[in-house]
Amino acid sequence: QLRSLLELRNNDQSAVKIAAEVISRSPSTWKNELTLDKGQSSDVTTSMLVISNGGLIGAVTSVSDSSSVVSLLTNEKNDSSIAIKIQTKTGFAYGIIVGFDTEKSAFIVSQLNTVDGIEEGATVTTSGLGSYNAENVLVGQVLSISAGKDQLNKEVLVKPAADLSDIQVVMLVRN
Repeated sequence: QLRSLLELRNNDQSAVKIAAEVISRSPSTWKNELTLDKGQSSDVTTSMLVISNGGLIGAVTSVSDSSSVVSLLTNEKNDSSIAIKIQTKTGFAYGIIVGFDTEKSAFIVSQLNTVDGIEEGATVTTSGLGSYNAENVLVGQVLSISAGKDQLNKEVLVKPAADLSDIQVVMLVRN
């Protein structure tokens, strides 16, 4: 895991990248959060995204001097509002990760600016818009497009690129 993160760190020099180790992951909050061994003293901020095992896994929500807490995207009460973009035939569709579907093990993307041209299997990355300004971090692939819970908006389910079950080391990123 660490080798693949270090390769990622060397490939893209445009963002601030900090490697960190998971020091705590409680069984009661396994799908919600984890604690890292880096904090303010290592230049960690709450505007950082967290990458591990091949893709985006969450965002930093609180920082102390020597540790930080990450809210995982598998958290059903995800309020990070990470902006994403989906590759379409004509460009990009933009939306926000608003939750996690536990039955289908997929991120729920809503507030889409368009659904035209979105196909199953399309690549989903972060857009760099909003509070989390790291762009082009791999999120996953489009699983399906459906009517939202309110029946007014469309929702896209995204299969995560990252393996969220075994997280030992992570990369924190921001521009």
